[in-house]
Amino acid sequence: MVQPDFEVHFIGDVTGDNIVLSQTGTPYPGYWEWEKFIASCWNAGPNTTVTIQVINNATAGGGNDFGMDDFSFRECCTSSYTVFAPTGMGMNLFTNADFSAGNTGFTSGHTYVPVYNPCNYFVGPGWFSNVYDPNFPDNTPIADNMFMHVDGCSPVTVLWEQTITVAQFTTYKFSFFGSRADYKQPIYEMHFIGNATGNVIVNTKTGIPYTGTWTWDEYGVPCWNSGPNTKVTVRIVNLETDPAGVDFGLDDFSFRQCCNPDACCRYIPPTDRQGQFENTTTENAFTAFPNPGNGTFEINLDHAVVNANAELINVLGERVATFTFSGNTYKFTPQTSLSKGVYMLRITADGEQLNKQVIIE
Repeated sequence: MVQPDFEVHFIGDVTGDNIVLSQTGTPYPGYWEWEKFIASCWNAGPNTTVTIQVINNATAGGGNDFGMDDFSFRECCTSSYTVFAPTGMGMNLFTNADFSAGNTGFTSGHTYVPVYNPCNYFVGPGWFSNVYDPNFPDNTPIADNMFMHVDGCSPVTVLWEQTITVAQFTTYKFSFFGSRADYKQPIYEMHFIGNATGNVIVNTKTGIPYTGTWTWDEYGVPCWNSGPNTKVTVRIVNLETDPAGVDFGLDDFSFRQCCNPDACCRYIPPTDRQGQFENTTTENAFTAFPNPGNGTFEINLDHAVVNANAELINVLGERVATFTFSGNTYKFTPQTSLSKGVYMLRITADGEQLNKQVIIE
């Protein structure tokens, strides 16, 4: 009835606490079965010891009963090659992402005040509403009760933004937590403003309605390729201008490089959980070979489909090729030459959307 929400922390003796995985368990299909959760690639960096901590963020009691088995932590290698991930792989690129350092590291279109005041924001412990829940805790697993409190009684305004350095043509995922709001929900518009590609609205999600209990929900962009950008400003705007009830909290912003881009980019937008961040658990939905290649590649799916729609998308979000096919294999040959670079191959079939990053050399 209720699935665990696993959050995996690697707490290094040098780098401290990093969340390397956040994934909700698959809904119960009517019979008990095991499934695998994995942080497929982590580089130790300067650490000599690490504490691995698994937290269940699902707090509902009804049905939240499950088993755990076969924990594994192994060096990634083969007989001939060592898999190498650059130092910082999977680390959060935002500073003061959990607001533990107070009102610093980010900017906002709202005015900062040291205590709750309508039409402004503040950063601090506890909840600003003495009516609903004055002791509402923050979302950070190692809680210090510091988060951003927003009173949304102003016109469309930037809630939060921060500029970070990124590696070119690299896949990242972005997420943040917003609390539910009474009466009116915020409408989060997420902007990635690259120094090369400019301002792109990457997602727009309406906050989940308040159901009588204050709680946190996760929003974000599970798969973004930096393309030619070396810097990006991540901006969150609230499009809801009605002041009534648009009071909410923000916490735990995260921007991390995807060690496994294929896993990050396989995303099926949920229809029954508005705006929430969710990954599928399928590890090998399809392959494209050769990859990298010259633009001609063979697609192999793990099951046959009928009238699958496929599109090849460049880093600017432009469709450079579209085609349809049936079956579980298809050989794609571009009609015109394609520029070298990183592309997203997206296949939609049987109500499912699958994504894979392909590189043309």
